[in-house]
Amino acid sequence: MRLTLFLLASVISLSCYGQFQNANWCFGQNVGLSFIGNNSGSAPNVNFGPGHFVPVINASEGVATVSHRFTRNLLFYSNKGDLYDKNYNPMPNGIGISADKNGTSAQGVCIVPVVNDIRKYYVFTLGGVNGLLAYSIVNTTLNGGLGDVIVGQKNIPIDSGFSEAMTVVEGCKGYWLIVYKQLTSSFYAYRITTSGISTTPVVSTTVYPKTTGDTVTIKVSPDRSLLGLTSWAGSFVAMHDFDPILGSVTNARLIDTNMNSASGFYGCDFSPNSKRFYISAHNKKDIYQYDLAQATTAAVIASRKTVHHDTLFTGAIQLGPDGSMYIAMEHANWLGRIRNANTLFPGCKYISTTIFGTSSSALFGLPQRVVRPIQQGGDSAFVSMSQKTDCLNPPTVLYAPKGMISYKWQNGSTADSFIVNTPGTFWVTATDGCATFADSFFIVGYTSYESHTTQDSICPGDSLILFHYRDMIDDPSRVWSWNTGSTNDSITVSTPGQYIVIMRNNFCHTAIDTFNIVYRDTSYKIRVVDDSICAGQSLTLFSQVDSSHSGSTRIWNTGSTNDSINILTPGKYWVTMKSNRCNTAIDTFNIVQGNMSYETQTIEDSICVGQSLTLFPQGNSSHSGSTRIWNTGSTNDSINILTPGKYWVTTKNNTCHEVIDTFNIGIKTLAFTPTPDTIICPDDTMSLSAGIFPNGTHVVWGHGDTGLVIKVYDKGTYTFVAEFEGCEVDDRINLTQYPNTMIELGEDREVCSDELIMLPTIVTSEEEDKYKWQNGSTGRVFRVTESGTYHVEVLGHCQTLRDTVNITVHLCHLFFPSIFSPNGDGKNDNAHLVGDIANVSQYELHIFNRWGNEVFASNDVNIGWDGTYKGKPAAMTTYYYYIKFRYSNKDEMMKGDLTLIR
Repeated sequence: MRLTLFLLASVISLSCYGQFQNANWCFGQNVGLSFIGNNSGSAPNVNFGPGHFVPVINASEGVATVSHRFTRNLLFYSNKGDLYDKNYNPMPNGIGISADKNGTSAQGVCIVPVVNDIRKYYVFTLGGVNGLLAYSIVNTTLNGGLGDVIVGQKNIPIDSGFSEAMTVVEGCKGYWLIVYKQLTSSFYAYRITTSGISTTPVVSTTVYPKTTGDTVTIKVSPDRSLLGLTSWAGSFVAMHDFDPILGSVTNARLIDTNMNSASGFYGCDFSPNSKRFYISAHNKKDIYQYDLAQATTAAVIASRKTVHHDTLFTGAIQLGPDGSMYIAMEHANWLGRIRNANTLFPGCKYISTTIFGTSSSALFGLPQRVVRPIQQGGDSAFVSMSQKTDCLNPPTVLYAPKGMISYKWQNGSTADSFIVNTPGTFWVTATDGCATFADSFFIVGYTSYESHTTQDSICPGDSLILFHYRDMIDDPSRVWSWNTGSTNDSITVSTPGQYIVIMRNNFCHTAIDTFNIVYRDTSYKIRVVDDSICAGQSLTLFSQVDSSHSGSTRIWNTGSTNDSINILTPGKYWVTMKSNRCNTAIDTFNIVQGNMSYETQTIEDSICVGQSLTLFPQGNSSHSGSTRIWNTGSTNDSINILTPGKYWVTTKNNTCHEVIDTFNIGIKTLAFTPTPDTIICPDDTMSLSAGIFPNGTHVVWGHGDTGLVIKVYDKGTYTFVAEFEGCEVDDRINLTQYPNTMIELGEDREVCSDELIMLPTIVTSEEEDKYKWQNGSTGRVFRVTESGTYHVEVLGHCQTLRDTVNITVHLCHLFFPSIFSPNGDGKNDNAHLVGDIANVSQYELHIFNRWGNEVFASNDVNIGWDGTYKGKPAAMTTYYYYIKFRYSNKDEMMKGDLTLIR
């Protein structure tokens, strides 16, 4: 005989998701979520804009947030390698708490309450080049109650060489901090108790059929029995068994390898009931569900369903305080959400929810869950029962509950079971590592004897079956002996008297049952029932008197022996009923023809496009015994329709009344013409109209405004839902923005004549912008070929711009000196044209003194003035020159002043 001793009287609640320490999330780019209620199933409240919940944060991954566990007010959060207080300011000593300065470790931060001290929190960090695991301690009473890292308790190293995966799970009066060392394929579980952090981890080595690559995320199920892992570069998903008492990770098995390295398995988490596992394939933009309730790993692999495919990259998955799964969609101003996460797909529902606003967006990560230690007490459950184990043959085996760390029986035995051969009191104590439990048990062994007497009665002419009263399902060794001579387990009797049966078995047990049987008293009842029947209908007649007696028999004048009969014509019907209580009853039914009446009714109604409508009979539909037939063939009280048309139902009842209800169902439409997608100028105000709707239409915009027309001040996508008399439509309006037009012709400048000058020098404008230059041309560019003042006007969508520039064009490859010294030293003794003179033709040089007299002239480009006039040295003064020539097939002219010095 197997006997289990006890059950645990105290139930451990492992679902801490409803606790207020997780009521607020800070993550991504300025995203703050505040969850309303606890396990309500409603979406979190999102506040944004000045004066609302917009935290200062810009972290792509590795984020954590903690709130007060009683008031649910925000306490502090992480931002890359720093800690910020509830006012979104850096903690004075909270800068640089992590080796991961850029916040790019998927699970780079965990916040853990210090055991038995609600004022302090461990902040574990993971990352950097060497995968450093370290911790700091925050005291929330420091810095005027805003909190700060305790001096001397910052960046305390534990170990290095870890991947970017880290999670925390509840333990008995403490926690397990679990990280993954990729090079050795090992999980490290660090125990956290009232004594602090144990630096000696529990190491569990796992072997996978393929390399892990980069391990991104690990999560432990709410019931603490499973540990899931996703591998990005390894492109697989693994499941393991987790022991919350020992901290060990065992039985590694792959549940998904049907991916290539480009798939990028990233986020993962368990459903609240621990039976479903959700992961995100980042590069494939998919979200998958696995059914962990399947009996084999192959069945779990085959159970994978695609819950959602998106156009955006999928990131972290986190179970929220409301029991829904939340998914970070990269660079979206909303979160993905899976409701009914315990239910197999398609019962679980994916929706895009929780819009943040244009200043905020999700990135890769979501905050890690903040857990609390399990405070479990002991149990002493005395089992007050006597187990009659006749002769104790075979012996009784007492079993203690499985899964305990240690056992101790009354004789010192430490086994999980105990064999009982003799009567007595037995007890056992057991511990599960958190608490100690105890139970006692009383075993009686004996040769037993019992007797039982039963009083019963029988009707004259009837029979009665007598069964042995005790031990009907005992062992096969039992035998019976009746005083009638029968050895069966029952006999049939038809006369009063005393009947005795003796039962014996091989367990030293004897039982005697005595049956004293007498005749019962007889009774006789008559009842008359008057009723009517409708023409063309049937009527069901039921026996009215004593119809509930056990063993009753009936006979109708129609010959039927059923409890009731169906009739089609008026007349006289009767039934005789006899019961095993010796009662006889006769029911007589006088049935006459009923008078028929008719009623018709027409109902006008309409149905919304894409919705259903339920039709109910309107006239006298509540009469008892009514039957209905719809033109659709249904016989139900109502029907659901999806399309307009004509429908009718005929209702008949047992009062001979017939009703025909006709439903003329039209279609109800909600036509509208919203503001079209529009391009606006910066700083413009735009009125958006949902369209023209009937009076009474209720319009709700995606950001919370109501009304047919709203004013907006920025670009974006604006959605709305309109509802009128049960009909609902939705649409969206996209507003984009013209870029700012900018044009610059540059600074005033001098250029060479052969230099290609194109204006403008800087321009950003739309193709539709219009140009007008100083000469009336309208091209988008202007080529400069000569000196002058140039300007352009640009007429853009949102503004008109103008710019002006002065450009002087020189011949940069030819030069005539402004000073020369004809002193015979061989340097600068002649004033002549220098440079690219080989390409000069039709040359004329004329030099004049200040009185206008020509002192020198030449038609040879190679001959210049030697500083003499009429055979004598000319005076040292300023002269003026004029040159005409043709250069590069173009007529040119140069003039200026020339100073003679000696």
